[in-house]
Formats: sequence, C-alpha cells, structure tokens
Amino acid sequence: MALDSDQFLTTLIQRYKLETWFTFGKLASSTQPADTDVQQALVESMLNLILQLVYQRMYMGLSEERMVHLEVVTKLTMGDFTHSQLTEYLPEKPGISELTDLFDEVLSQVSDFKEPTNESGQLTQGIYALKPDLWKSEFQPLHVMLRGSYKKGYQLAMDKYKGWYQSQNKTKVQGLWPPFRTPLELNPQFKSLYRILHSRTLHAMLFTVLYKAVKDPDSVNDNMIYLTFYLIDLCIAAPEEVAIPALERGSLKPDITVAELEDGTVPHAIVKCILFLQEHRQLPTLYKVPGKTIEQRVQELCRKLISSPHTFVIKPDQYTLQDVTEALLLMCNTRLQPPLFGRLYSAAKQLSVTTGVGTAMYDRKTHMYHVQQVLEQLPPHRYKLINMLMYYLSTLVNEELATLDQICAVYVPEGKETTTFSSIVSCYDWMFRVRKRPADMLSNVFEIKFTSDSIVKNSYQSIMGTSMVQCMYEIRKRL
Repeated sequence: MALDSDQFLTTLIQRYKLETWFTFGKLASSTQPADTDVQQALVESMLNLILQLVYQRMYMGLSEERMVHLEVVTKLTMGDFTHSQLTEYLPEKPGISELTDLFDEVLSQVSDFKEPTNESGQLTQGIYALKPDLWKSEFQPLHVMLRGSYKKGYQLAMDKYKGWYQSQNKTKVQGLWPPFRTPLELNPQFKSLYRILHSRTLHAMLFTVLYKAVKDPDSVNDNMIYLTFYLIDLCIAAPEEVAIPALERGSLKPDITVAELEDGTVPHAIVKCILFLQEHRQLPTLYKVPGKTIEQRVQELCRKLISSPHTFVIKPDQYTLQDVTEALLLMCNTRLQPPLFGRLYSAAKQLSVTTGVGTAMYDRKTHMYHVQQVLEQLPPHRYKLINMLMYYLSTLVNEELATLDQICAVYVPEGKETTTFSSIVSCYDWMFRVRKRPADMLSNVFEIKFTSDSIVKNSYQSIMGTSMVQCMYEIRKRL
C-alpha cells in the first residue's frame, strides 16, 4: 500500500518541529525568538529533502559512468583538487569495487589539469579544475547541496558559477538564481514518487513560504525561495497520471490528537479537566493548596474520567474546581507515565545551574530560550497537553484570578524549583510562539484548502487575499 503523500508531508512538518513556523500572523510577543536562522535552516532542509526525493537518481538505475561523471563534476564545482582528493570524495556504491579506469576517463573529459608549480621553493601538487564550458550544462546545485558536508561547499560552488556567468556575459550581477536542472528520466518503477508533487499539502506548504516571503520577509531566506520556485516547476512538469484519485486520498488531520500518539485514556481525561477548568475558571474555591491526601470524590472522578473519557461529563454542581484541579494533578503526575512535566523538571535542574537561577548571575533570557527548546523537543502530544494547560494558567494570571505564586504552590511538586514553571506561565505567548492574526486570516498551513491536485490551478486560487502567482510576481520584482 502506497504511503499517502499528505500524511507523509504532515509527518515531515512534525518531525522537523516546524508546526509553529507554518502558522500565520505576527508573533504576539514583542520579543522575537532568537532562533530565526535555525527555523529558516530547518525549513530549507525540509524543502531540500522533498526535492532530493523527486530529483535524485543515484540509486534508481543510474549507470556507473553517469554516477562517476556526476560526482566528479559536483566536486570540481566546489574548487580545484588533486587526484587523490577527488578519488577520496567519490562515494562507494554497493556492488562496485573498482572504478579507477572509469574515474580517470571521466576526469580527463570534464577537467583541465594545472601543472605542479614551484614558487619560492614550495612545490605544489598538480590540480584539476572544471572545464569552463561545463558550468552551463553540468552544474547541478541540488547535487552540490546533497554532497556538500557544509553549506560552505554550496556557497563556494555558487560563487564560482557567478564568476563564470559574469565572465561569459561581460557584466556584473547582484542576485543570481541557482541553475536548477530538469531531472533525468525516472525509472517507471519509481513513478509513484511524483505523487508527492500533486499533494495539496505540498502546494499549501509552498504557498506558505511564498506568502511569508512577501508579508514577513525576515522569516524567509533566499535559498528557501529558490527551492520553493524549483519545486513549483517540478509540480508543473510532473506527469498527471500518477496523481492520487480523490477517493484514495488519505484524510489530512491538521491537529494532533493525543489519542493517536499515546496509548491509554489518561491524556483524554487530562484534556477534559483542562477544558472544564478553562470554562468554569470564574467559580470560587480553586486556589486552596491541595492537601497530601486525595479525597474519595477525587479518586472517583479520576476513575470515571479514565474509564469513560469521551462520554463522562464533569458537572460543576457535582465537582468543584478544587476537585478537578486535584484530579488533573493526580493524572499528570502519577497516572500518566512518564509524568507530564517529568522531562521539564529534569532539564530545569540543570538549567538552574547553568543559567544561575536564584543568584545575582541569573540570565533570564538565556534560561527562557533553553526552556523553549526543551518544550519543543517533547513529543507532539506532550507539547500540546502542556500548551493547553499553560494557556489556561496564563489566562488566570491575566484575568487576575490567581497569582504566579499561588499557581506554583498548586502545580509545582514540593522540592522542585518554580522559576521554570512560572516563566512558562508568565511568558506563554513567547514560549509557545503564539501569533496574533486578523479574523479573516487562516491559522496555519493545514487550513489552506486547495481545490485541485494541479499546481497550475491552485496557483491562481485566492488564499487570504492573494495567490501563489501574485506572491511569485512580488518576489521576482524584489530578487
């Protein structure tokens, strides 16, 4: 059974921890997170991965000669190298043990040899340089991205290409787009890979990059734009016969439900408790610090919630906010394994030492940034539960229904430091990268509802007052 393209792309966004980046609107916190470059690098890496899936032919029937040719040219675009450096670079391919003769033959075809020199008594080895006329037809930026150990290799190749381009055209250029190539013919056995190019989720992702490039240019770098434009080109060129019929399309779930990712009913019960507390937060009797013993009605409430989380209804005339809070704490700290805040408290202990919590050397900004990283490394369902709970607690503080000290006294176990917990509550918008948006703006990429599997038709569809075509036009005017 073929993997559903929409499901694959949704999972990809989750694995790259990019759910927040693929949302719309301005960050609610006036303090921008300090990892814009990190977010851009992740989006760029994800787009590159998608491109490699549909572009690469290395292990899909590519001949030995073509493989060696591609690898040698790719290495030479990054600089001039000796014979030994080039042979070490050539990747091993299963089933091939001896490529010396083939390598030398290809090397003589694609390179010019620069004789050894003896300058100031220093003997330098002879090196090979790419033949100038091959820059026009053989330079493949995507393969350089794949083979370059560091981004520096790709930048070196682009700088050399820019130098060649300027020498050929007798003019200087500022921004030069990478000369992405048309992929080689794909073996029919792998034609299903093209299905990803007809995915409406992919089209929505590409629209999001273009939209942000126009509306929020600081969140998008040039490489993200280049890769997005090239993906659109591939979507247009992809054969339509591999598109998935509508009846076979998997259902796309824009939100992560805790049931899908964690066994048992405890997470459902926790969600129900949080929703009840949020709805009835104005009622009194919440902020008595729970005692060390769990009352019988709280135990009963936990049993009912866990046994029937979907059907059982918590009624305010039967259970107080105090009861529901104690039940919530019981499930978060003991029934749910590992405890909901277990990893956070473990990290908080180390963070307290490294950031000087409680001392004159305390660096609050660094501490908050590291706490945010810990949160975003949690499994998606855990992150969502903590997000829901912290939103509720921050609402209590904002509406002056409770103070941070009162909340910490209730929710932070005895013996645990409270700085980390109180920082998450007081800086909720910053910690969870909350965005403010007009009423007519979509929330995230998953709310974009394209009506076709064709990128051509979708590119003209109006989304939030614009379209892919309009965004591309604006970007091309700028770059």
